[in-house]
Amino acid sequence: MTKPQALQSSWRIGRSSWIAALVLGVASVLVACGGGGEVPATQPGGMRPLSADFSSRKAINYSPYRSNNRDTEVVTRENVLQDLGLLAQGGFTLIRTFDSSDEVARLVLQIIKDTGINMKVQLGMYLAPTAFGTDEDVANARLGNSAEVARGIKLAADFKDIVIAVSVGNESVGFGRTTPRVMAEYLAQVRANVTQPLTMNDVWDAFAPGPGGSGMPPYVTNLLDYVSMHTYPILYAPRGYYDPWDWEQQSAPEADRAEAMMDAAVDRSKENFAAVRKHLDGQAHFNMPIVIGEVGWKSVATSDDLTYLAHPVNQKMFYDRLVDWGAQTKASGGPVAIFYFQAFDEPWKAVVNPNFNDDNWGLFNVQRQAKHVIQGLYPESQWDSGRYIQADAVFAPTVPIIVVEAERYTLYADDVTPGEVIAPASTWFGFDSPPNAFAGEGNDATLAFEGPDFMEIGPKPSTVVGKDYGWGVLTVNNTNTRVDVSQFLAGGKLNFSIRTTYPGKLMFGFGTALAGVVSVVASNTNADGYGYINDGEWHQVSIPIAAFTAAGGKFDLSRLTEAFVVSDIYETTGNAKGSEVKIFVDAVYWTKN
Repeated sequence: MTKPQALQSSWRIGRSSWIAALVLGVASVLVACGGGGEVPATQPGGMRPLSADFSSRKAINYSPYRSNNRDTEVVTRENVLQDLGLLAQGGFTLIRTFDSSDEVARLVLQIIKDTGINMKVQLGMYLAPTAFGTDEDVANARLGNSAEVARGIKLAADFKDIVIAVSVGNESVGFGRTTPRVMAEYLAQVRANVTQPLTMNDVWDAFAPGPGGSGMPPYVTNLLDYVSMHTYPILYAPRGYYDPWDWEQQSAPEADRAEAMMDAAVDRSKENFAAVRKHLDGQAHFNMPIVIGEVGWKSVATSDDLTYLAHPVNQKMFYDRLVDWGAQTKASGGPVAIFYFQAFDEPWKAVVNPNFNDDNWGLFNVQRQAKHVIQGLYPESQWDSGRYIQADAVFAPTVPIIVVEAERYTLYADDVTPGEVIAPASTWFGFDSPPNAFAGEGNDATLAFEGPDFMEIGPKPSTVVGKDYGWGVLTVNNTNTRVDVSQFLAGGKLNFSIRTTYPGKLMFGFGTALAGVVSVVASNTNADGYGYINDGEWHQVSIPIAAFTAAGGKFDLSRLTEAFVVSDIYETTGNAKGSEVKIFVDAVYWTKN
């Protein structure tokens, strides 16, 4: 799993836009891996049935790396043999590999064959990105992918009794690393050269309409025998920008809140599954099985926003609920198998991306000791040092609610309006990590719209950070309070003053906890009547809340999290990339009419 989280994880705003931009930009580029002909309307040769091993065995994602540097680590036969023995001991006898390398995949398969260990494998083929990078990068990726596919095809033939299914790519389309059309080319080539059932592993909303796109097209799904989808509620819970869900469960008493939270977490995965099922049924793939290819819960809070989510007890609660769901629905339309992520902790991931420590998903720690989640499967001599009881589970504390009944709710201003409510302390952040935009306060009465203070924001120079999909700045309520501005829904407006010569339209909006950020595009000529003009003078902008609804926005004003957002997602605005013109903002507030 590779998920590039960011400061406040605001990269997920506009994810569908930047992925779509990448897809549109390279949609005509096909890899040289089997021609560019039409993809068949149905699975060539008919749909290949999944082995009964999928429904009868416990499934797990497996990677053997133990050090802080995966690239320099030498994977040994002894270590892999130990890993497979531990997994088999706990009943995990269906494993997924991520690639078809000689160093890992062939070694794993050879050990299974040599030892006769009761283990089956879904063989992966890793695809390097071909949708972005320099021409040389793309050319090298294609060469590497061709070699990887060739290795995978040979492994599927050499270990036909062990490899019971083949998967191409890992989150390749969902994160914009390749296009659906290119993926179809790879799938067609592999399908023509293996006999096992074929799939691709990707995030749930690569397959179904959702925050990341409009769903996998039939020219891809027509080449699959089953879908292997990923779902990670814990990653989306505290962020509120991407596939949000009510993780805090404030309506539940604190004594019951951890249970309610974990119930809601599994419910979110069920909803993701249902969305994929609906999309496949809409393509007449009624009989296409769905496997959960990745799903997991962290045992350690590796960032502040996971403080009330990640814990060994919560990990066990999530795991146990998944197992129950799988057992109850396997024969009635649920997932055929659930590949839990991950078998073992992976410390190298904390080094690769320090901004998002992607370690601590394992059922075992890196020393191969069983964590609390599965200690019931192993003798105490094989446990890690953790000893927990149910009461140790973490949950969101009760949050005070500020219900704004005044006529004006002010986020940023020098002048005070009688009777107004001042927003809790907020911080202005740029999207992504490192941020692709800056926000800083100036103090100069000759530059400000009112009073001496104003905000200076805008895209960071391209020499500092790339801006392939665009940029944005948002305000984040950094206090332990919840703001309810639902009374502003009927006739309310988002108001601010702006001065800039930024070329083209801009997007303005706000964010709520259960719906993420919603924005409308404002014309730089005031053609929409909002008041935005980019002539270098101060202008008052007022955007009716109704405009966000009319634009298809879904939001919950009882849980306002970001009172103001400004951005430029190039695909949406139509602006050219690369402008570094500053934008000055002042007097940001909401009014009821």
